[in-house]
Amino acid sequence: MSVDGVVPPQDAAGGRGRPARTIAGLAALLFLAIYLLLFPATYAIEDECNILSLATALSHGTVFLDRAGIQTGSDLPLRGHRISKFSAFHAVLLAPAVATAWRLAFLVTAGFVLLGAWVVVGMLEREGLSSDWVLFYFLNPGLLYYSRTLLSMVPAAVMALVAVSLLFRGRPRPFAGALALGTSVLLHIWLGPVALVIAGCWWVERGRMTRRAAAALVAGAAPAVLLMGVYNAATTANPLVNSYWLIGHQQSFGGDHLVPFVVYYSVALLFVPPGGWMAMRRRFAGSAAVPLAIVTVLTLASFYYYRDGMSFGVAGWVPGLRFLLPASLLAVVPAAHWWRRAVLPIRVGTRLRRLAPIGGTAVFALGFLALSVAHQDYLNAQRDAQQFLRREVPAGARIVGGPGTFKFFAPVVGRWSVELADDAGRAQAAGRRDGYVVWIGSPGEQADPAWFKDRTLHEATVSSWIWRRKIVIGRPAAPGTPVGMEEP
Repeated sequence: MSVDGVVPPQDAAGGRGRPARTIAGLAALLFLAIYLLLFPATYAIEDECNILSLATALSHGTVFLDRAGIQTGSDLPLRGHRISKFSAFHAVLLAPAVATAWRLAFLVTAGFVLLGAWVVVGMLEREGLSSDWVLFYFLNPGLLYYSRTLLSMVPAAVMALVAVSLLFRGRPRPFAGALALGTSVLLHIWLGPVALVIAGCWWVERGRMTRRAAAALVAGAAPAVLLMGVYNAATTANPLVNSYWLIGHQQSFGGDHLVPFVVYYSVALLFVPPGGWMAMRRRFAGSAAVPLAIVTVLTLASFYYYRDGMSFGVAGWVPGLRFLLPASLLAVVPAAHWWRRAVLPIRVGTRLRRLAPIGGTAVFALGFLALSVAHQDYLNAQRDAQQFLRREVPAGARIVGGPGTFKFFAPVVGRWSVELADDAGRAQAAGRRDGYVVWIGSPGEQADPAWFKDRTLHEATVSSWIWRRKIVIGRPAAPGTPVGMEEP
């Protein structure tokens, strides 16, 4: 990702008197320290429940959830089995932790964050910029928030960044770059169009492609293509059809929220990273690959049927950055170029320039600490809900619950058979009297008493600063059903 003109190896952001990579190393250490100090208490997102279910199945040696005795209520029945729409190639990274101490799986995401920081430092230094500009990478609230989850967008976005670093350099590494692009797609299917754009731009901009370079690019992409084809054939019976696409709403790119989404993502890219829109100028991006990849990400995200955090108002601004992550990470180095060329030449005191990296590090550390404290409080409430359910519902029990309920029943919390139903379906299931009925809602809401007829009820309220829920459990009406706590 070279650009025209080279700035001195130690620019104004770094300062000549400070050892190289001091700020970068300090930021990485602060990230790790805060992460470990407030290590995620549990998961809280519905998708994480599904990913943990798939990782649990993989730890049992199968991609089929039913063979592992898992029924979450959100999996896909197909060809006599139940399959997950999520990436098995991401879930397999979590499987060792799930088989031992499942919360260690969060370290996978954190590890990819640190890998991305190391890659950005290398890209900056190759282009004559100070490694201090890696603060633009760490000052990404979406990256920091999702580093505390088990979702695959952070690993996938980082691998796309790795690919750009390997391909767009003085001595490109097409095999390794294509391998990284393929890995990003295996981790998250959304990166497929982005990978094609990056590889295509590299191919075109190379001009006269040598046979050796072309062969290396194809060879690097081959493992991902082969693995995806084999997995698709095993799950959907079609090597070209992924289970993610078979879930109906995953095909919903109708642009129902096009205008607000375009505004949201456009404004977000202006600040994450600061000056991120400068990545659209080839002068700073150094290649058409980054601008076109960003346009691809923005198009996909803006036409999609939802974004994270939509229902939380202003509080949903940070979670909503998930789909923007590939674009915001790719924009870090171009944004640093813009600041170095267009902003810093403006007369600023030498002392202020030297203090800027220290101030940026402090802002990052305090911001990540505040985010982690607030998120941990939310996770603690989720953990309280999971513990209450595990205590009141025995392992192996059949549970009937509504939308928003099943995310609490990941196999790492307890092993149950979960059936989702709407109001009518739940009332009908409740009439069978042989399972547990679980209702979860806001404290002001009330469940239909018919759901719990002739059942013993147990209630609990869990809350955090921003989240509060009432849980009602109706025990089976048939006598003799055991109730008690079972470890997962």
